[in-house]
Amino acid sequence: VCPYPEIIDLEHKKINTKECIRCMVCKENCPENAIIMRALSNPEGK
Repeated sequence: VCPYPEIIDLEHKKINTKECIRCMVCKENCPENAIIMRALSNPEGK
């Protein structure tokens, strides 16, 4: 279960970038989606 459902939409594998706080919880908790989630949560690519 995502701790930030208002930010991370696991069903559609999208992140609300306006609400995203770059906590990287998505990367830590969703290994199968980590690349997608990390890219979305860190648009600078760092």
